[in-house]
Amino acid sequence: MTQRKWTSTVLVVALAVLTVALLAYYAFISTPGKVEEIGGKYDVVIKFWRRNNIATIEYTDESGRHMGLFWNDTRKCLEWIKENTSENAVFLCWWDYGHMIKGYTGRDVIIRNPSKEIQKSVANPKEVREYDPHERIVDVARALSTEDPNVTLNIMKKYNASYIFIYKDDLRKAGWIFWAAGLNSSDYINDEGNLTDRGKQTMLYRLASGIDPVFTIVYQDERVKVYEVHYD
Repeated sequence: MTQRKWTSTVLVVALAVLTVALLAYYAFISTPGKVEEIGGKYDVVIKFWRRNNIATIEYTDESGRHMGLFWNDTRKCLEWIKENTSENAVFLCWWDYGHMIKGYTGRDVIIRNPSKEIQKSVANPKEVREYDPHERIVDVARALSTEDPNVTLNIMKKYNASYIFIYKDDLRKAGWIFWAAGLNSSDYINDEGNLTDRGKQTMLYRLASGIDPVFTIVYQDERVKVYEVHYD
């Protein structure tokens, strides 16, 4: 075998080995490292993915099979919700947590998907399988971004919601929430990415900081706060 043929053979073999290795790697990261079959009312399955180190929740409710992100550090709170709220309770939360709350606890939520109009705020828009009406997205965004708790209360009444779910990362999403509400984000967030004095008057900040005087905290830990709303 000539040197040229030998070199070509080595390159072909090396390329084949590399291809097999890459296919094996992508197959590895594209399968869950752990699967929990929770079962329950909605036949819940939680998958912990090697790819991106995320977890997802899958469940089947009255409208079919759904999938959304799952924050494992909220599990203690989700168990509390199952044990301490009525089965017909409705939660106001940003859409990211909607599938998790609905699937795991069986409680309803105002939104659990983005609308088509706010796709640019989604990290991986190509993975979105469902959309919620934009009116609902705007309503929840307004409820969180308003400086007037009566606005929040009226929106909750509109959807018969009695609880608010706030996660520790919500303030990081504040810019998108303000934008979805039709507000000028620069009035609420400065160039350094911090909330302005006006931003700190919003319900989002007050609820996340635990300083809201209107609604009652019924559950909190280092990651989650749940507020209950009582109507007059």
